Amino acid sequence: MKIVCRALAEVPTPSAIPHLRRIFDQKGRAFGFVKGLSEETRALAVAAAAVIDHPDAKALTALAANDKSAVVRDAAQGPIRKK
Repeated sequence: MKIVCRALAEVPTPSAIPHLRRIFDQKGRAFGFVKGLSEETRALAVAAAAVIDHPDAKALTALAANDKSAVVRDAAQGPIRKK
């Protein structure tokens, strides 16, 4: 999933926004009964959306800017940084 998010950031396309939103929405669940995606994966989806020039992508990054996760909030502020 991380590789997909990185690839979408390299070739930004508005058609990816619904998929990035689904990734962002898959948060970890209470008490570990249902496992969501990692903060890093969710952050990569947000960072990919941040480079797409489209109102829906901007809405996703605005939503992510208020996320509980600091990693996700940071990703909403700028482009993907390679490690």
